[in-house]
Amino acid sequence: MKELLQRALTRAGFRLERWRPANRFSGLDETLMMLSDRGYDPRLVIDAGANMGQWTAAASRVFTSARFEMIEPQSACHPALRAVAADRPNTRLHPVAVSKPGCAAVAMTGVAEHGNTGAWVVDHDDPRREQSFPAVTFDDLFGDVSRDDRALLKLDIEGHELAALSGAQRLLTSVEVIVTEVQFFEIGDNGLPCAGDVVSYLSDRGFNLYDVATLSGRERDTRLALGDLVFARKDSALCLDTRWP
Repeated sequence: MKELLQRALTRAGFRLERWRPANRFSGLDETLMMLSDRGYDPRLVIDAGANMGQWTAAASRVFTSARFEMIEPQSACHPALRAVAADRPNTRLHPVAVSKPGCAAVAMTGVAEHGNTGAWVVDHDDPRREQSFPAVTFDDLFGDVSRDDRALLKLDIEGHELAALSGAQRLLTSVEVIVTEVQFFEIGDNGLPCAGDVVSYLSDRGFNLYDVATLSGRERDTRLALGDLVFARKDSALCLDTRWP
């Protein structure tokens, strides 16, 4: 029947294909719940690239007793983030960017008047540069975090992840779980790190790729483009459970 329908449509000048959504799945909430169900209960959650506080809001519903530290340089996002902090105890905003050691400011493009999830860091001499923002390292902010905090680090900073992680050498020794956005190819030849680079970097620093929270493809052909990967420290109880089933 399907073949007859296909031939009929072809003769009429049409082509029948299965619809393939660009968004393959978005399971961030389910991933956070899964971590909680497996006994992960961080005392500290760091949200780098907090934007309007959407991720912090979702994570705080799961990790209800954690302290949340939101990092976001875009001033248009700050009123919403301050409202999130005001509504939730032990939640704080850091109105700066995170970057590599020795970097006091970053230039960004794609900055919108009302905040934008897609703003990204560019070179200071890049003609696309729109604004500069003060920058610090993760270690400047959180260098005294303890392993007892079982910290969760989330990164959504549009390809600047490895630069920021280079300034987190002390922090990484204490973080237990990382959730980070990655690109699977250099979108628009942007020269930014891809998923393999992030996996290799974090593996060298004691983390296993643990899960995948989201995957999405580009709209025109659904080629896998972006995703959110979950990493866990190799000596975490999360990774030590290797039973099957």
